[in-house]
Amino acid sequence: MKSWRWTLLVAMGLAWVQLPAALRADDPAATQGEKKKAVDFRKLKELMPEKILDLSRKSLNGERNQMGAISVSIARASYAQADETDDSPSVKTEIMDYGAIEGFAQGMAFWSQLDIDKESDEGYERTTKIGGFPAYEKFTNDGQSGEIHVFVASRFIVNITTRRLTADKLKKAAEEMPLKALAALK
Repeated sequence: MKSWRWTLLVAMGLAWVQLPAALRADDPAATQGEKKKAVDFRKLKELMPEKILDLSRKSLNGERNQMGAISVSIARASYAQADETDDSPSVKTEIMDYGAIEGFAQGMAFWSQLDIDKESDEGYERTTKIGGFPAYEKFTNDGQSGEIHVFVASRFIVNITTRRLTADKLKKAAEEMPLKALAALK
């Protein structure tokens, strides 16, 4: 997990360096002209299902952050049983929109360009497709925890994390996200 996060941070840095100068906040031209904006986070929140895997939505929030011409919208939701305990299964979802900045989202979803298939007694990680979109899936047998990241319409990244659920349920949770509706927002 830690190595994946380190790789993500490196990819973010590389994506930032490769942005056209006019889009970077340290360039005076970034404050001129029309800024490309991400979809309003309220629209992203509307896409969050009321239930996933028969777990009810417990929280829903969103935000927009902007740096220079880079605009990012995020919506998050968490799902659990009504009588939730520390050992209960749970799902967390997140939709991130990197706006219309060509190449930036692709840098964040660098794994969408890789072919990964790794398996051990501890779990697995692989690249796959969810709803026809490129995805990265990782599952740990101990504690039955997993994550799936789906790259939608070259600008959205959908993150799903599960706890105390099987690998099949992890994938089903990702399939229950409205990915085609999300792609239509662009």
